[in-house]
Amino acid sequence: MAFDLFILKRPGADPSCSQDTITRARAHVDNMSNSERDQLVHTLINGLPGAEERLMTSNREALPTAR
Repeated sequence: MAFDLFILKRPGADPSCSQDTITRARAHVDNMSNSERDQLVHTLINGLPGAEERLMTSNREALPTAR
C-alpha cells in the first residue's frame, strides 16, 4: 500500500483504502530515510520477474493502473 501510493505513486492505487489506512501509510513513508526507501525499492523490484531490466520509479507512466 505505502509503496504503491507514495513511492511508485501509481494512479488508482487507493480507491479501496480507508482514509485512516492512507494516512498511516503516508506517515510510514514519511518516517523512512532515503536509504530505507531505496532498500525497499531494491528489495521489491528484485523479487519481480524481469528484475534484470530494473523498473525505475521515474517510469511510472509505464505502470498499469491499479484496479
